Amino acid sequence: MASIFLLPPTVTGPVTTLSLNVLVVGCVAGATVQLYRNGNKLGNDELADYTGNATITVSSLNLKAGEKITAKQSQINGVGVLEESDPSPDMYAQIVMAIPTNLPPLLFLSNIHSCVDYIIVGGAIPGATVYINDENGNIGFELAIGTEVSVSIQSKNPLKIDGILKAYQEVSSGKSPKTPSLPVAAIPIKERVLEAPFVMPPLYECDTAVSVTGIMDGASVNLKSNVSGGGLYPFIGNAALLGTLPLKFNENLTAIQFFRRCGIESGESTQVPVLKLTHLPTPRALHPLCHGATSFTATDLVAGAKISVYIGINTGGGSTSSSLIGQATANGTTQTFPLPTTTFPTGQPADFIQISQERCSVGSLFLHNTLFSSIPGLAPPPILAEMFECSRMVEISNLTPGTTLLLTSNNADWPTLAAPMYVTSSRMQVKLYRTLKAFEEVTAELKGCNTGAISKVTRTVEALTILAAPEVMVTRLWQDFVRVKCVPGAQVHVYINEKWRGRAEAVTSVVKVPVGKLGREDKITALQTICTRISDMSFPPMQVSLGQLVAQHQPSEVIKNANPQNVSVQVFDADFKFNLPATIQMPGATFPANTVFPWLFPIGQSSPATSVHLTDYESVSLTWNLKDPPPPPPPDAPAKLTLSVTSGIGVTFKKVDWTLFIRQSLGGALTPFPGGTGNGTSAAISLPTPSPPPIFYYVSCECNFEIDKVAYKADVIIHPYSDDPAKAIIEWRGNPLQANFQLQSDFIYSSDNNGNITGKIFYYLRLINVV
Repeated sequence: MASIFLLPPTVTGPVTTLSLNVLVVGCVAGATVQLYRNGNKLGNDELADYTGNATITVSSLNLKAGEKITAKQSQINGVGVLEESDPSPDMYAQIVMAIPTNLPPLLFLSNIHSCVDYIIVGGAIPGATVYINDENGNIGFELAIGTEVSVSIQSKNPLKIDGILKAYQEVSSGKSPKTPSLPVAAIPIKERVLEAPFVMPPLYECDTAVSVTGIMDGASVNLKSNVSGGGLYPFIGNAALLGTLPLKFNENLTAIQFFRRCGIESGESTQVPVLKLTHLPTPRALHPLCHGATSFTATDLVAGAKISVYIGINTGGGSTSSSLIGQATANGTTQTFPLPTTTFPTGQPADFIQISQERCSVGSLFLHNTLFSSIPGLAPPPILAEMFECSRMVEISNLTPGTTLLLTSNNADWPTLAAPMYVTSSRMQVKLYRTLKAFEEVTAELKGCNTGAISKVTRTVEALTILAAPEVMVTRLWQDFVRVKCVPGAQVHVYINEKWRGRAEAVTSVVKVPVGKLGREDKITALQTICTRISDMSFPPMQVSLGQLVAQHQPSEVIKNANPQNVSVQVFDADFKFNLPATIQMPGATFPANTVFPWLFPIGQSSPATSVHLTDYESVSLTWNLKDPPPPPPPDAPAKLTLSVTSGIGVTFKKVDWTLFIRQSLGGALTPFPGGTGNGTSAAISLPTPSPPPIFYYVSCECNFEIDKVAYKADVIIHPYSDDPAKAIIEWRGNPLQANFQLQSDFIYSSDNNGNITGKIFYYLRLINVV
């Protein structure tokens, strides 16, 4: 029986009935990779390369639509034991797609000038033949391996300036509509001087790819090495990751670019040495992870490194125990790996997953990636942005991190639109396997980590009726990009002073097109293409303008003072709201924006002259919001609470004594305040002002009085929020206040069995008002 220490590999898509090859990723470098059709082994085995990828030929296998393609990997380990992985899980298998009944039009994805060696087109169906024609016929063709194809131009002479090229794809059952290009431009270089590209450092021994930037559209690249000799590469983008044999310590690499038909070649780039590998970053699993997960996504990987995955438990006292569950080789910095079916045995819950990587005998550290019992309950359904026919990218928002996103269509020819994706943020832009068709329904579905919970939304693709000119948005001098309002899915081309400067593919209704440094007098226009249509050029041109600053001082209100105060001026861009490193000019001094500095704002003086400056921005003035200091508070004076009483029963008072009981909360303790006595109907009692405001007192009072040499006592409770007229609200905050009472009486009586009545008079105070 084979031991399982290899992770299940992933079959990448799309796979069609005419596919030439199938790419399998996530293998161990050097492992044998086998394909399976509906669970039955196919005979075309291949060895995985240095990055864990295996390309397996399937052109002779007569694939049928609907068949499920999976893969396994196996190897004989160092002690002679066969190790064999599980097959790819269903979610990471590929269903063979039929060739669409009507082939979709292609998209031009690179700028076309007279000297291009290669032209990139998108929207290809794997297995179809892609053709590019000029007015005289075919000038290049290529069999489509994937959905993007770099077509080599076979014409011996430079392309005709202002000529229109047409691209289409063809299978035995038919061909797609022809997509026209923009007019062929003159090569955008001066005096036939082509700048050298850049080999991006650092490079380390055992690297299996080299990043090269600054590649001009359509150029060929020659990567040179003093050890291996290097190699020639077709144009695959302005920045390209070029695969190599494992690099060696002290190897030196340079690059040149050239256009073979025009005989133009750049100089060599700056030489970049290969360094000794001394450490590797610690891989991280993107969270959240849960028990029962069928896959995980790791980041901080190094292409070509062997990845080892361990599952562990906490054994108590800070100790842990872990065991190896599988290995693979990374083909990039972030990659999703399926897990073996035995990862989570029943009754043995795991606490964490560990990932390490090793290359050139250098290993990384481990991190404990905690496992959760379940991944959160799904949020409301995701939101699909507006989609138009011929789009090959979509944006989905309102996503739940930790779930898996599936994109499907009701189109019977090709229902799977993209590979499953681990959701890492609430908004994602996804490149599709094919371009969309008008009126098909696209479904975005979220699946929980280990639950059957499903959340999904469906939206219909809109037909493109009119392709109007796009709208160039306000563009500032500091920008190295231009924002354009357009049709989602369009290819947007920007022109500076009527010359092509840049292109970008729109996913939503606003796209950002990189254009490099702008000039103060530049005028910007744009057009958009989608399907086989090309819009008019935008009009009027957008004039580049200076950036706009917004400056705000802190604190927002400055009190004048005889001493310096710490203040700051926050400066940000008026359009995009990000902070800016501007300079604050004060009388006789300058300060950096967004930092604290001392400044004197004397009493009696106005706002100091202040201006804000930044290169490529219009300077602004700042007026300080200054306030005079408040007048000093008056000395504390006793507040007067006056209590008065009048007779409501026709008697005359001889003497009135008051005692107050103060409490600062309704349930607090009573504190007696002996009051003054009055020779008549009132007494004024002075108390300290409450501090700090707005503390208020609840007041209880007691009144002793004499009538015809008889002493009586009456109580009144001044209690908050009472409907009893004898008990009123007084919130006393230390302000002058007078409470007016009236003496009332009641006769309380009782009778015996003989009818004799006895009784007594009860006196009480009634609160009349508070003023």
